[in-house]
Amino acid sequence: MPETSQAARSLKRLRQRAGLSVRQMSAALGFESGSAYQHYEDRYKKKFLPAELVHELVDILVPRGIPRDDVHKLGGLTPPNVTANDNAAVNVGLISWVRAGSLMEAADPYVPGGAEEIITVDYHRTSLIALRVHGNSMNRVAPDGSIIVVDYEDRTPIEGRFYVFKVGEETTFKRFRAAPLRLEPDSLEPGHDPIFPESNLQIVGRVVRVVTSL
Repeated sequence: MPETSQAARSLKRLRQRAGLSVRQMSAALGFESGSAYQHYEDRYKKKFLPAELVHELVDILVPRGIPRDDVHKLGGLTPPNVTANDNAAVNVGLISWVRAGSLMEAADPYVPGGAEEIITVDYHRTSLIALRVHGNSMNRVAPDGSIIVVDYEDRTPIEGRFYVFKVGEETTFKRFRAAPLRLEPDSLEPGHDPIFPESNLQIVGRVVRVVTSL
């Protein structure tokens, strides 16, 4: 059997340097099981890891002392829109709202000059918009009234990640599940069912930060 790629072996070493177990890394990445993540350490054969996964790893590993360049090498690239300072603050326009519940009609979030206010977040890309959450179907992650920061250039769906989706003319904030394809709630309250889109599913962007007020 061919050995794993250099990227896979490097990923394992970086995880261990960060002091994370396979279970902890899997949970941080949003995988449903440790085996789903472990594929990237034990069975991954391609030269580089997917760029979307590398972006996630930056947020997990860099705060634990792993140099950003070491993480970037896993994907063989430098992500676009990287700020000059790794810890630089990015100003993001709060421009609309998204329903964390059943699908609801929402305004197009790309209307120029439509920001209600500007919030500041620490993130390594500038392709960001902010939306206020209405509803409680995602309150384990983002309570009603909180703000989610969305990277609108990150539209490649990855199992277990959180996204803002558009189905027809309606939007919703949910976790992506691939088998079967569904948009899954993550709530502390019962009674919220997954959405099984049949057609016209678009990804507005991936949710990368949640901002709440105490």
